[in-house]
Amino acid sequence: MQMRLMFGLGMSALLCSYGVALGQERNIGGTLLPSADLVQVQVKDPQPPQPKKEAPPPDVGDPFAAAPQTTSSAPSGVNHHMIGDFPGFSTLKIVTTPTFQYVTFKVLKANPDFRPPDEGGSEQPPGPPATIEVPVTVKVAGVLRNVVRVPSAAQGSFKIGENESPIPQDRCFFTVNYFNNVRGLGAGGDVPRTESSSIVVDGVPVPFTFFNPGAPPVRLDVQRQVFGFEKTFLDGDASFGVRVPFFQQHGDGSYTEDGLGDISMILKYALLYDRLASNVFTVGFVCTIPTGSSIQTVNGRVHPTLLQPFIGGLWSMGDFFVQGFSSVVCPTDSRDVTLAFNDISFGYWLYRGLPDEYLRSIVPVVELHVTTPLTNRSELNPIFVPDMFICTGGVHFGLGTRSVLTLGAASPVSGPQPFGYEGIVQFNYYY
Repeated sequence: MQMRLMFGLGMSALLCSYGVALGQERNIGGTLLPSADLVQVQVKDPQPPQPKKEAPPPDVGDPFAAAPQTTSSAPSGVNHHMIGDFPGFSTLKIVTTPTFQYVTFKVLKANPDFRPPDEGGSEQPPGPPATIEVPVTVKVAGVLRNVVRVPSAAQGSFKIGENESPIPQDRCFFTVNYFNNVRGLGAGGDVPRTESSSIVVDGVPVPFTFFNPGAPPVRLDVQRQVFGFEKTFLDGDASFGVRVPFFQQHGDGSYTEDGLGDISMILKYALLYDRLASNVFTVGFVCTIPTGSSIQTVNGRVHPTLLQPFIGGLWSMGDFFVQGFSSVVCPTDSRDVTLAFNDISFGYWLYRGLPDEYLRSIVPVVELHVTTPLTNRSELNPIFVPDMFICTGGVHFGLGTRSVLTLGAASPVSGPQPFGYEGIVQFNYYY
């Protein structure tokens, strides 16, 4: 009995506390109302949810700012450009060289020993003739004409793979290229020979022959400087760039030339762009306009506009990356050469510095460049470009927060060698 009483009192206390906690309700006329004896419980207003804190993004003003370090080789904000290789064309020119020749010929003159016959008609023994041939030597000024192959750098740095990245970028840049021992490849350089000509003496043409030693193969040193910029738009998916080249070629005085080259304008668009992984597939177009000096050839002056559609790509895997371009250069003058360029570069992030270090990165690269003429492949064409395979090696140095200094060298590795070696210095400033 006592146990039942204690159990009943315990259950009553439990139900009472349950009703107070839940706000026990009564049913009056089918309407639910709270009980009159409920204990009012004051509940504090819930705190609003706090926004989740996220890691601050990298400094967009620092192109070397590293991505979040999910791995030890997270990609960096700068992907370095290709260095390049192309030396230019060689043109078939007629070169004139001033000269003079000593020409010896005979002329008829009155014979001072001639004795006319007597007026009386008496016969006399035969005397000397009335005229005689006298040798005369004169100095004749003239020119030697030879057809030679001469290198030409006037069309400038129009190839898309020269100091260019597949990724649209905000930058300005300056490039210096030095080509040593540039050769005029193909037919040209006339051999020694004997030629014929004539002079007029007293209204009478006098033929003579002379020796033409020909023209030795042309070898020059070429320097090229390029100023330019690139600016992105469409949220960084596209860019527009301009290259302004200057050139100097020195050697024999007959072939020295310098001045402004042809200006190139570049439009680039990233069809596929993974910014985190630094992978991109790009299409674009280069238009090179004839702002420099025209190219003098045996068929007259040639100075077309160059139209160059291209595709490019970059693939990154940790510290290793591969990038490249393929393009076709179509001149608006059929006497010029249509070219196909195929270029690939292999690079490795050898060193990544800390944000407060001046030397931010060291990236060595090796590039392979294949140039294929698609038209006018004959060596007798006024403008000639041989099949070329050129290897370029270099190192990109990241300096400070916005600059990249590139040092490189290039050399032909097969086929005709249009030059001995090339030295390259490039400076890019990112903004």
